[in-house]
Amino acid sequence: QQQQQQQHHQQEQQWEWQKQGYAATLTAAVLMTGVMGMAPGAAEAAADVGRGKELFEMNCASCHAGGMNFVKESRTLQKEALQQYLGSVDQPVIQSFVMESRQHKNLVFFRMPGGKLTEPEYADVTTFIVDQATNNKW
Repeated sequence: QQQQQQQHHQQEQQWEWQKQGYAATLTAAVLMTGVMGMAPGAAEAAADVGRGKELFEMNCASCHAGGMNFVKESRTLQKEALQQYLGSVDQPVIQSFVMESRQHKNLVFFRMPGGKLTEPEYADVTTFIVDQATNNKW
């Protein structure tokens, strides 16, 4: 049990480090959008929620149906959980996490060409997740 507690503590510490890294990534993204003259949220607005829903159902729902997380039960896609574990419900933060996290990088999406999602597809999926979470649709 002590070993399990130690592993749990290490996982929590790793999540905290990731959360801090994503906050830095978000800050850089916001600064870049300002430099490039693009309004914050423009990329999110360009994403397709409907397509995101389709992609989510085909590729993500086996672990995250209804906004749940069947692998790490406390880390759901509910607004409160996203805020707690990622520090934000902003689409760029969630997309960065999904694209960069080891768990998701190692996944093979069998219904996708090459077994991976493209960056625009990740934008669609994460825009769908944000829409569901922020509007309490899960």
